[in-house]
Amino acid sequence: QIAEYINAHTNTQSYVIAPPPIAWMLISNVSDIQTSIAATGQETPHLPAEIPVDRYAFETDYQQADYVVVDPVWRNWGNLHLPGADTILSDIESSWLLVLDTGNNQVYTNPNQP
Repeated sequence: QIAEYINAHTNTQSYVIAPPPIAWMLISNVSDIQTSIAATGQETPHLPAEIPVDRYAFETDYQQADYVVVDPVWRNWGNLHLPGADTILSDIESSWLLVLDTGNNQVYTNPNQP
């Protein structure tokens, strides 16, 4: 349901943040929240700090994403173990538009993207 919705509203040039179980089904440029945080130069439990920018195939700043999928792993693990994940989630929940809620997962669209 999430993949169908996002794929209907994006293309191969779009950027989406989504957990791996959903990300592989999307036609967009996709990263997970941990990659987005690491791209800011912060260390995460699975990625080192200061990964060179040229290692990324596309911009992974969450503010550039067209859609963000928030799952229980982000809420229950990421908010505790990823630097800034709770702040990012708070920003998304307060200023982005909730476009799909499946119960466990929420899809938000960036109001600043066309």
